[in-house]
Order: sequence, then C-alpha cells, then structure tokens
Amino acid sequence: MTIDDKRYTSGRIALANLSASIVSLELRRGEKASFPDLVSLSKLLFLRGDLLGRIADHDRAELIATEAIALSPNSASASYIRARLAERFHRFAEAHAYLDQALAAGYSKQQIDIERASLFQATGQYRGALALRERLAEEAPGIHTIGALASLLA
Repeated sequence: MTIDDKRYTSGRIALANLSASIVSLELRRGEKASFPDLVSLSKLLFLRGDLLGRIADHDRAELIATEAIALSPNSASASYIRARLAERFHRFAEAHAYLDQALAAGYSKQQIDIERASLFQATGQYRGALALRERLAEEAPGIHTIGALASLLA
C-alpha cells in the first residue's frame, strides 16, 4: 500500500508554519504580550525544540513560561505551568505538588489528570497511570487519550 503524498501536509510546510507562528508571537511579546500569548509561545517553542532537538528552543520556552507565570503568579494556570515545567525537567515530586495547587485553585480536573497520568508513567507507577489513562480514554475517546493509553500499554 502506498501513501498518497498529496493527502498530507509536507513536513517542511508544517515546520515553516510552526516557525511563522513563533515569530508572530515573538513580535507580540515585544509589544507587551498577554499571559495567553506567552503561554502559547512557550508551548510552540517546546514543540519545535522537541521536533528538531534544539536545546535553545527549550531554554527559551522555559524563560517565556517563567515570564507568563510572573504576570499571574497566584493563578491556577500559573501552578499548572509550573507543574508542566517541573515535569519536563524531571522534577517529578515538585510537579505533583504544583498539580495539587492548580487543582485546589480550580484548574480543570481533566487536564490535571492527564498530566498526573504522564507523571505516573514517567516514574514507573504504571497502575496509577493505567487507571487514569483508561478513565480519560473512556470519558473523552480521541487520538490523544486513546493514543496515550496505547503508548502506556505498549
């Protein structure tokens, strides 16, 4: 079976679009970006860093996420971002504590459970990860939830 190249976006085009989005958000950052703009920019930089293996993008993403947190340090979103940063850099106990703070401050339980499942999986707590991944896939079946469950089961 062959794959129809015309059916899918070129990787080069997708990467160019990602980079263009980053440049656009960087320009906004120079003009006093909002909390959501900084969060988006950080996520896109982490994504590009992951795709291309660029440590500089990861460093920049962490810096920008820290700027976002400074705009709203006591918010549920700031605690959630802190948890994601801690998880990304393998500070797992710290990540769990920040997730608890984010949940207590009103952050989405579903998003917290997604992150907590990742933490459990990353630290070898497979039973806890499996329980969360199964429930998440049942509640909201989709590529992310079912794919995460399949990854865990593999």
